[in-house]
Amino acid sequence: MTEELSSFVKGHSQAFAAIEMPADATMQLVRAAVDRFVDTHFATEVSLEVPDDLLKRFPEPVQSFFRPPVPKPPAAKN
Repeated sequence: MTEELSSFVKGHSQAFAAIEMPADATMQLVRAAVDRFVDTHFATEVSLEVPDDLLKRFPEPVQSFFRPPVPKPPAAKN
């Protein structure tokens, strides 16, 4: 499966570059997700904590997808 995904990413490298998605980091993310899935013995719910060093290689919208900003509580009214 990862070989097929790698081939896809390489074949669409220009499209990935156009949207500022680093192809090599994308493959590392896919491998991490697959490894996590296997480690959980195919559980129906799998969480993925993307390592900081990998996450910072992606543009902000991708980072926000994996780590949404925590909303600030509303200011107290006086």
